[in-house]
Amino acid sequence: MRSPSPSDLCWVIGFTPQGHWIAPILRAAVRAEWPDAQQIAAAAQEYGAYYVRHKIGAGPENYVVDHSTYLYVMDPRGKFVRAFDTNTSGDRIADALRELLAQGGG
Repeated sequence: MRSPSPSDLCWVIGFTPQGHWIAPILRAAVRAEWPDAQQIAAAAQEYGAYYVRHKIGAGPENYVVDHSTYLYVMDPRGKFVRAFDTNTSGDRIADALRELLAQGGG
């Protein structure tokens, strides 16, 4: 098996109070979709997420969004498994993910 080239990778960036981390993941493993406003509202309601858009200028692209910050774990069928809040350590997340995988949850 060949090593992945830079074009095979995309990057996940995470921020924590201690700094940030960057991890490469295979592009083929990422399922990217861009939801419309109704889909975003439905997902936010389903998962209890909070978001509010605030205009900061005259143009339609001039806004910021306040939002809740959770890491959601989904199964391969796209169903919610669990969430981690911003106070969850990376070690605890890794332990929980290993446990889910051992149970066949991913």
